[in-house]
Amino acid sequence: MTFLIDDLLLGGSELCLRDLLFSIHEDHEIMVVTLFGGGPIGEELKRSGIPVHILRLTKLNAPWKLLQLILLLRARRIEVLDCERTVASIFGVLAGWLAGVPKIFVKRGSLPWWPNSLYRALDRLAMVRSDGVIVPSKAIREGLMKEQSLPERIFTIIPHGVAIPAGGPSQRPEKGNGNGEGPTVGCVANFNPRKDHESLIEAFRMVSDDIPAARLILVGSGPLEAELRERVANAGLREKVQFLGTRTDVPSLLPGFDLLVLPSLTEGFGRVLIEAMAAGVPVIASAVGGVPEVVSDGWSGLLVRPRSPDDLHGAILRLLSDPGEAERLATNALRDVRARFSLPCIVSEYVRTVGISQPAAG
Repeated sequence: MTFLIDDLLLGGSELCLRDLLFSIHEDHEIMVVTLFGGGPIGEELKRSGIPVHILRLTKLNAPWKLLQLILLLRARRIEVLDCERTVASIFGVLAGWLAGVPKIFVKRGSLPWWPNSLYRALDRLAMVRSDGVIVPSKAIREGLMKEQSLPERIFTIIPHGVAIPAGGPSQRPEKGNGNGEGPTVGCVANFNPRKDHESLIEAFRMVSDDIPAARLILVGSGPLEAELRERVANAGLREKVQFLGTRTDVPSLLPGFDLLVLPSLTEGFGRVLIEAMAAGVPVIASAVGGVPEVVSDGWSGLLVRPRSPDDLHGAILRLLSDPGEAERLATNALRDVRARFSLPCIVSEYVRTVGISQPAAG
């Protein structure tokens, strides 16, 4: 089986692919091919013995790289090809069809967007020509059905999954990271306009007036980092907001948060939400895209309107001021994760969908 993806940088889709590959590679012969480059996830895969081939695709070498991929698929006698995201799907479905791959699947982990009409048309053709489109949420399915006039029958919804420690989440420190400082609000998201860190920083400014000891930790990187640092400084929050950069150890950071906030303007699923829920951390998120399918407002977390610093401020203050309420939401969230997003169950559903053999129990 071969997985084709644009690159293996740190992101929700890449992390989900990594978890899937780690779960199946001992029982199935798999290979990963990237179109443009590697990244930290690629290095992890290589260290685990999973082969990673980098095509280094450009506009000038596209015909040759297409032929290279076709020959690679034929030489390995690949039976199933999994194409992640738009460019990989357009390139991969054509290569798989020409190579005679029996089963070709397309995956979409985010809400639909195309840079131009040509990409949009080619992407629709790839999805129609595939053996099925796998998405993690109804929101993504409905968006693609609407934007591309696609039938519901070609879609299969398989949520993202997360590993849950057998003994449950680790004990979280009472305050932040246990260093004597005040409560810690965390956000794990790359610094781009879709994540709306601006609203979170404004909300935290108001929280800081109510709870001066509160701290905000931002995990991620991206084109807006300099602008966000300037906003923090202008708000007088330089000593209370910490930028941790891109991290590969997010699961170990989460127990140090009193809350996890995801203020996105658009979100296909929100993988970090189920990571936080599995860690016993209460979550607050914008009610956009697939997020309401993950977080039930008032039961497993709090949902707020997008672009609303006032709503974020109120939700953060509510949970920091009422530990009992925060604990109730976290307990319900962990129950939901175990029932709906357990990684072994999600992997089994994926294996059944693409038609590769299930490993024998034990």
